[in-house]
Amino acid sequence: MQNMIVIGSRPEKEACGARTVHGYNRISENSQAYWIRSVIGDIDLRVYAGCPEHDELRALLQEKFRQRTLDEFTTGLVLQHITPREFRAAYEHDLEKARIEGADAKALEIRNALGI
Repeated sequence: MQNMIVIGSRPEKEACGARTVHGYNRISENSQAYWIRSVIGDIDLRVYAGCPEHDELRALLQEKFRQRTLDEFTTGLVLQHITPREFRAAYEHDLEKARIEGADAKALEIRNALGI
């Protein structure tokens, strides 16, 4: 399973540094790209300047669209660029992570109830 979906062409010389987009703590940007963390599970998205997806994303951010609209857009981009097998692997990974977190939380609850 790939952990990073890349859309657009990487420039020869990549800019250093990025800043968090105000109001969207999972999105960082610089002059060349946007990085969106955890679009679906642990799958991240990088969208380079010079492609239509970058322009659409920039327009959404500039117009302060609702988080749900932005999430739908970025999820759609990821789903267009992964295979069903990769999606299933990401889904199963998230299920296993949730199961472990749930088991850990239940164990903590039991220990607290027993005073351990």
